[in-house]
Amino acid sequence: GTERVRIRVLQVAQPCRPFTGWAQGGTVESQVLKEQLQFLDGGTRGYYCLGEGTGVVEVGDLLTAL
Repeated sequence: GTERVRIRVLQVAQPCRPFTGWAQGGTVESQVLKEQLQFLDGGTRGYYCLGEGTGVVEVGDLLTAL
């Protein structure tokens, strides 16, 4: 669409054992947990952001850096 919203990245959401274990369905082998934590450490886990102005950002929306 044509809506614009300014988003500032406050910080990278660091991966953690409890969330990663939960996302894997509960009890996870230590090697699998280690691999998942390393994968998520590249910023895949997510970011904490702050939106300025109005608008809605949803999963699947295209964001462009200006």
